[in-house]
Amino acid sequence: VKDQLHKLQIDSDAIQYFGSLATNRAEKETEKGLIVLDHSRYLNKEDYEIEFEAADWHVGQQAFEKLLQKFSIPQRETKNKILRFYEEKRKSI
Repeated sequence: VKDQLHKLQIDSDAIQYFGSLATNRAEKETEKGLIVLDHSRYLNKEDYEIEFEAADWHVGQQAFEKLLQKFSIPQRETKNKILRFYEEKRKSI
C-alpha cells in the first residue's frame, strides 16, 4: 500500500486511521428475489439493514413491502453504511 501511495505522490504520513467497519451478511433466495440482511459494526456502534434484490424492480418492490409489513418493519431511507461510519466518526472529533 505504501508503494502505491508513493506512486500516486501521496504522503503516507498524511493518512489517518479512522477505524474499521465490518459487516456480516446473510442472504436468502426467494421466488421473487434475494433478501439480504446486514449486521455492521463500527466505532462502538452496531446497525442492521434489510435489502431486497430482484431482476424486476416493480416485482421486487412489492415483495419487499409485503415482507416489511409481515414483520412490522418500518420502511425508511437509509444512508450508505460508509457514510454512517464517517458521520459517527465526526461525532467523536
